[in-house]
Amino acid sequence: MLSLLMALGVALHPIHTTQASLSVEPGQAYARLVIRAFLEDFPPGRDSALAVRYLEQRLMFSDASGRRLPLALEGLVERSGVLSIEISVRSPVSWEGVLVHDQLLCDRFTDQVNVMQVKRNGGTATLLFTPGTRPQAIR
Repeated sequence: MLSLLMALGVALHPIHTTQASLSVEPGQAYARLVIRAFLEDFPPGRDSALAVRYLEQRLMFSDASGRRLPLALEGLVERSGVLSIEISVRSPVSWEGVLVHDQLLCDRFTDQVNVMQVKRNGGTATLLFTPGTRPQAIR
C-alpha cells in the first residue's frame, strides 16, 4: 500500500528542471546560451529586468583567473508554458577550465535538476546541477 501511495505521489509531482544549451564557436567574442524553464516555475516570468537580476544571482561563468564572464540577456520567448531565455556569454581566451555555477530555481525547489549541454570543438559535454552543487569546469 505504501509503495502505491509513493508511486502516485511521484506521478503527480511536477518536474523541477531547466535545460540549457551553451554553444561555443571558435574565434567568436560571445557564446550563445539558451535556457528552457517552465514559465510557472521561473519567478521573474517574462519581465526582462527581473530576469536579469535573477540570472545574475544564480548563474555564473568564471574564467581560469576567477573573473566572472559577462552575461547579456538577448531575449525571453514563451511558447506553451515553456520559457526560452536567450543569453550571450562573453568568451574568455579559452573555455577550457571555465567554471559554471548553475543554481537556477534551486532556491525554490529542493528537487531541482539543471542540465547544461556544452557544445564546443565539435563535441558535446553535459553538466548536471542540483541544489548546493559546486561550480563545475568545462573540459
